[in-house]
Amino acid sequence: VQHRASAREVDREWLLAQRRHACGHELGDDRFMPARRHGDQHALWCTPVDQLGDRGDAHRIAAGSEAFERDRIGVGGSNRIEMLGCGNRFRVCRGDAAAADDLPVTVHEKVLPNGLKILVVPRKGAAQASCALAYDVGSVNERVGQTGMAHYLEHMMFKGTQKTGVKDLAVDQRLRDELDRVLAETVRLEDLPADPERAKQIEALKAERLRLIQEQKQNLVINHLFTIYGDAGSTFTNAMTGTDFTSYIASLPPEKLELFFWIEADRMQNIVFRQFHAEKDVVREERRMYENRPAALFNEEVSRAIYGSHPYAHPVLGYHEDLRAMTRAELRAFWARYYAPDNAMIYVGGDVDPQHVFALAERYFGAIPPSKVERPRIPMLRIPRSGEIRLRGRGIGRDGVSLYH
Repeated sequence: VQHRASAREVDREWLLAQRRHACGHELGDDRFMPARRHGDQHALWCTPVDQLGDRGDAHRIAAGSEAFERDRIGVGGSNRIEMLGCGNRFRVCRGDAAAADDLPVTVHEKVLPNGLKILVVPRKGAAQASCALAYDVGSVNERVGQTGMAHYLEHMMFKGTQKTGVKDLAVDQRLRDELDRVLAETVRLEDLPADPERAKQIEALKAERLRLIQEQKQNLVINHLFTIYGDAGSTFTNAMTGTDFTSYIASLPPEKLELFFWIEADRMQNIVFRQFHAEKDVVREERRMYENRPAALFNEEVSRAIYGSHPYAHPVLGYHEDLRAMTRAELRAFWARYYAPDNAMIYVGGDVDPQHVFALAERYFGAIPPSKVERPRIPMLRIPRSGEIRLRGRGIGRDGVSLYH
């Protein structure tokens, strides 16, 4: 679920032209474009250009936007901002290279004894505090046969904990146990040779699954987390999963900052994988929608050709068969291995006191122990090639060139 402001879709060529005009020179990588804008939030992040054409959440930042200039850095006459960094010091440059004023931004850093790192960028006068909790885990950490786990876990993190998302915790536990039993038996029968009598048993189990899901829905507090954030004045709540990271984001008034720490500490410790089976239908539909995009499956073939058996070849959404067979116990083991303070980092930017942020982190995360589960080492990428590899695909899509190195 994502709240988006209505805005014109990003025009790729327009952004490239603005980049060249704003910077006065090529920075060597045109894949990274200006920030996206969501309602009242203006984030200084970059978007790969190969994602812009098909994403409804990437919006054009209007030229000379007064709101953007006032809210972000208080300079005028530009719609382009570059962030250049080295260590803990950043330079925020106005788009007009000839008249750019360097504005130093200090990043305050602290690492808790349990390994959690906190980064704070104070910005006086900012109406919202932008917060993110990022975990060092993505599709590259998945094993063959268990693809899609990192992304699926992101979905589960929005389904509530022992404290949120449900009316009766005991009823919820009973239904989750029954659903696990039904799914395990369904998968077992589906993996056996086809048989008319077995087909009837499978259909009966699927009907039982639907009945239990409907009963579970009656006990849920739908979108509870979004309601909690919204009631506190949050303008943006979302999450994203990539090959190397999973990040949970929220923007809310600085005086409500403690809510972010309470929610994320609760999710780090008390996730229950609610709606585990029902959400499979949602994620598999997301996978089907992705497959309907021009060249999507061909791009996966390219990744497999480039990376071979390396986990970088895994699609973030996973494969249908892996999603179908995934169990709650497998996903819980994945969560226990990677969702720990020693594998996470918190970012906060806004009108906040760094010492107050560090105190909140210590209060809510300080007692959470590091993971005791060993994290497998990701293999080094060494793929010997004996010659050229060519892949040919036919389908409907836009002309384009993608370069890999």
